[in-house]
Amino acid sequence: MKEQVARAQEQAARAQEQAARAQEEAERRAKEEAIKLEEAAKLEEANKLEALRQAEEASRAAALARQKEAEEQRKQEEAKREALELEARRKADETAKQQAAELARQKELEATRQAEELAAKQRAQELAERQRAEALAASQREKTRLAAETAPPRAPLSAAQGGAPAGTPAAPGAPSGRELAAKARDQLITPCAAPSDAQRPPPTFDFREPSGRRSIAGGIDRDIRLRLYVENWRAKIERNRDMNYPPSARAKPHEDPIVTVAVRNDGSLESVFIHRSSGLREVDDAVRRIAQLYAPYGAFPPDLARVYDVIEIRHIWYFSDTLRLLEEIR
Repeated sequence: MKEQVARAQEQAARAQEQAARAQEEAERRAKEEAIKLEEAAKLEEANKLEALRQAEEASRAAALARQKEAEEQRKQEEAKREALELEARRKADETAKQQAAELARQKELEATRQAEELAAKQRAQELAERQRAEALAASQREKTRLAAETAPPRAPLSAAQGGAPAGTPAAPGAPSGRELAAKARDQLITPCAAPSDAQRPPPTFDFREPSGRRSIAGGIDRDIRLRLYVENWRAKIERNRDMNYPPSARAKPHEDPIVTVAVRNDGSLESVFIHRSSGLREVDDAVRRIAQLYAPYGAFPPDLARVYDVIEIRHIWYFSDTLRLLEEIR
């Protein structure tokens, strides 16, 4: 009986021990399962955080790409705008150059037209003077003829009376009265005549100075070639007359300077001489500066260059609203 009780107690203890082991095993497994669940939750949280980080990085990358694209587009638009502005400036420069060239051409045409008009006026004036001279010579010849026909015959003066003996021939080489009249008529006509270069012998003028210089007061000269050259020279000086205009010429009282500009036959400037000062240094300096600025001038035409080495052109330089070169009345 005792053995049965002891065996039963032993079995009960063994059962309790097994139950305790089973409970421990269950608790251990529960703890392991809880740890696994916790690790799984942590892993899932880490995955979520990684996914969120990657999403943020992708968003930042997309924003940076958009920013780069916008910057590239802005640069392209700026380059296009600069190209358009450059093209517009180039077209404006071309237009300005064309306008300046057209203005220069128009001024050149105007200067040529004025020179042609001046030449035509000079030719008409010379023709009228020639016709008047011819008419005067013809009238003089007619008067001489009528006087010779109507005058009573006179006895020749004797040698004692101071005349040549009757019948004495003229001295050898002495021109006759007809030759003297013809020579006087030619002297009246020749200065006004303007034959072509093909008809004119190499020019030799009585007013040529030994040094090959020619002084011209203003534009008063009978030689049409000189007048045309002086007119073209004056037109060049006055063409841009407002550009180098001294302000003191308007602000202060002054005299109109009388100036001689000496031009060599190659068009280069030899000298600028002020006969009468303006009384203002600025104005006198402006005269010299303008004369030097527009040099060299046109070279002499061949027919002038054969005669003159230097032409001295004398004018009154009149500074008012604009610069004008006036003839000096002396």
